[in-house]
Amino acid sequence: MANPLIEPALGTIDGVNTLFLSSAMYVPGSVQVWLNGLLKRKDFDDGWTELGSNKILLKEAPEPGDVVQVFYRPL
Repeated sequence: MANPLIEPALGTIDGVNTLFLSSAMYVPGSVQVWLNGLLKRKDFDDGWTELGSNKILLKEAPEPGDVVQVFYRPL
C-alpha cells in the first residue's frame, strides 16, 4: 500500500465552489479534509463527502483566502 499523501486540494476557492480533487485516486475511506489547518469532521453539517476516484465534495464552500488540504492513501 502506498504511503499517505497530504496536499493542497485542487479546486477554486471562491465562496461558491464545493468540488475539490486530490492529485491521485484515493483509497475509499482514507480521506481527511483540513480547512485552514483544522481537521473537518465528515459527519458534521459543514463536513464533506467522498465522491470516489479523486473527487471530494465539501458541504460548505470555502471563502477566498482559505486553505483546503486533503490527506489520503493513494491507490
